[in-house]
Amino acid sequence: MLIFIPGCKKRLSPNDALTLARVRETVVPFVMDYSISNWQFPESYKAMLAEGLKPPVNPYTGGPMIDTGTEQFDPQTSPGNFHYVPVKDEAGMIGNFSIYVFGKKGLLRHIRPSPLAAD
Repeated sequence: MLIFIPGCKKRLSPNDALTLARVRETVVPFVMDYSISNWQFPESYKAMLAEGLKPPVNPYTGGPMIDTGTEQFDPQTSPGNFHYVPVKDEAGMIGNFSIYVFGKKGLLRHIRPSPLAAD
């Protein structure tokens, strides 16, 4: 069975759809809330866990999702996981981020928030 998710150009398997949904519903909101409280985005996934993020469940392994540590797909470790990349500005503050979300066969989505409008 394949599932269509609005905003995603691919038809996804159920586990790939769960992977993408779990990152969108847990990690992304946590990062955004963290940025409001701390005036910058988290340094790492490990820092998010230390701040209380409950790791989403990887639908392929049944265990917690992990940060793969790389933007490159690895068929052994990537399925059902993601990679969080903090992006520092000129002042050294983490002013943006990217998240690479991986499915069974490769990259599902590269999530990049829109930069904040300057005042």
